Amino acid sequence: MAAALHRTDDRRLAAILVADVAGYSRLMSRDERGTLDRLRALRKSFVEPAVARHGGRVVKLTGDGILAEFASAVGAVEAAVEVQAAVAGHEAARAEDDRLRFRIGINLGDVVVDGDDILGDGVNVAARLAALAEPGGLCASGAVHDQVRDKLPYPFEDWGERAVKNIPRPVRVQALRPELLAVLPRAVTPGWSTERGAGEDSVAHRRAALLEALRAAARVGDGRLGPGRVEALADARGVAAEELPALVARWYKAGQVAISWGGTLEVLPEAAADASPAIRGRGAGSDAVDR
Repeated sequence: MAAALHRTDDRRLAAILVADVAGYSRLMSRDERGTLDRLRALRKSFVEPAVARHGGRVVKLTGDGILAEFASAVGAVEAAVEVQAAVAGHEAARAEDDRLRFRIGINLGDVVVDGDDILGDGVNVAARLAALAEPGGLCASGAVHDQVRDKLPYPFEDWGERAVKNIPRPVRVQALRPELLAVLPRAVTPGWSTERGAGEDSVAHRRAALLEALRAAARVGDGRLGPGRVEALADARGVAAEELPALVARWYKAGQVAISWGGTLEVLPEAAADASPAIRGRGAGSDAVDR
């Protein structure tokens, strides 16, 4: 009896990544063999190398599912971003309804080790986060975001607390939407990390830092950025003026309102979208924004 009272499970803290394929049943019903072959190729070419490169291991593959664990939340998020960018590029030539797109959930929590497998609420929360993610995007728990927000430049959106199935407490959800991931370079530099001093010079860091600055500035006052403000923010973060039109076009697709105004860009917060035209242009930059 005494031995039983002191017995503990083999546990450890881990960053858990769960991924599944959006619309998998539909794709399988249309072309079972082709879908399986494509999924295997994506796993081999993109998922497994990214997980290994960022210090993780693939725990198991189940149908369209992937379970991986990492020693750090930073590694898990970097791997997820790399996978989503690479898969989006690989699938871009296919018709929209024929693309393989992962939904990824990442949680930091306690796991129970069972041989090579991991179990427990930490894994379950990651699976529920994957179910909340948009196709091509990812959702991370608040615990993950707390670990990465000062180390990685990615523009997470706070989706608030969500009740998820079979988890007793609400989970705070931080999301990276597919459209925001598209702002980053198509392929994230393998092994990039702000901790190694290279992050502040990377294209991804500069663009994401600009996006965060614009979103914050657009919420001040009446929500508008005055003439030259966007260019000033971009210049301060090392983003060239010629990059702005393409970036703004992607912010528009992410649900924000972008205006090209006499060659100067103005950005409105999402809350203003219902009251304003989505995009209108006048002057030098008006034809540069892709609807």
